[in-house]
Amino acid sequence: MWHRVAPENELLANRGNLTRITAQTNGDGIVYVSYAREGGSGVLRIDTHADPEAVERVYVGSNAQDTVTAVAIDQNDSNTVTIGTSKGAIIQTTNRGQTWRTLQFFEKPIFNLATSNRDSRALYMHTQDQLYKSFDRGTTWDHITPIFRSALPRNAKTEIRGLITDPSDSLTVYVATPTSLVRTKNGGNSWEFLPLPSSRSDISITSLAIQPTDPRVIYVSSGSTMYKSVDSAATWHIFPIETSSIIGNLTVSASNPAVLYATIKQPEKKSTFSIGR
Repeated sequence: MWHRVAPENELLANRGNLTRITAQTNGDGIVYVSYAREGGSGVLRIDTHADPEAVERVYVGSNAQDTVTAVAIDQNDSNTVTIGTSKGAIIQTTNRGQTWRTLQFFEKPIFNLATSNRDSRALYMHTQDQLYKSFDRGTTWDHITPIFRSALPRNAKTEIRGLITDPSDSLTVYVATPTSLVRTKNGGNSWEFLPLPSSRSDISITSLAIQPTDPRVIYVSSGSTMYKSVDSAATWHIFPIETSSIIGNLTVSASNPAVLYATIKQPEKKSTFSIGR
C-alpha cells in the first residue's frame, strides 16, 4: 500500500523533482530528501517521529546549474550529512546544515553516496560509470572501478545504477549496473557476481535498498517491478507495483522495516511515497 508523505507541505509541493531520499538507520526517524527544479536545488530534512508533515530546508544550492544528486547520512550522527552534486562536488555539514564545506571535486557528476552504520568514516561514491571509496569521511578517495568491472559478465553494461552498504559491515557493498548485481566483502578489493532472476530478460535496474535491521533483506527496482531477497541476494521474490511510473530511489525505514520509501518518476514530476511489505 502506497501513501504520499507530507502531501500538503509547501516545501515538498513545489520542489520539482525529488532526486534522492535517504533515512537514518538507527530508528530516529530522520529522512533527508534532495530536490531539483528550475532555478536551483537543495536538501530537505523530515523528522518522521516528531512530525512527518514538518519539513526543514537544510541546504540550498548557490549555483542554479549545480543539482544535488546524492545524499548520505552519518548513521551515528544525523546532523552530519554528505552530499554530491551534478558538477562533481562532495560537500558536507556537521551541524545540521548551518554551515557546509566542500571536501572534493570530481570531473563528473556524482550519482550516489553511501555510508555504513558500522564505521561512519567509510564512504562509497559513484559517478555514471566510475566507483570510489573513502575511509576518512570523504576527505580523500580511492578509485576502485577496474576491480569492480572484473566481476561483471562479459559485454555487460558498465553504467552504475545502484550502491548500498551492509549496515552491519562497512566492508560489504552492493553495486548494480542496468542488468547486473555485484558484491564486495572486503571494501572493494575483490567482487563477486550475484545473479538476478534468469527468466527476466527485461530487467533494467534503477535502484537498490537494504534493510537496516536485517542486511539479508535487499530490494532491487526495475521499472515498476520490485525484487526482494531475504537471503543476501541468493534468491529473489518478484512483485509488481500498481503504477505505470518508474520506481526511482529506494530506502528502508529503520524504525519500521516494513516501510520502504521510494521516489516515483512521473512524466512531469517525482513524488515521495512509502510502501509496506
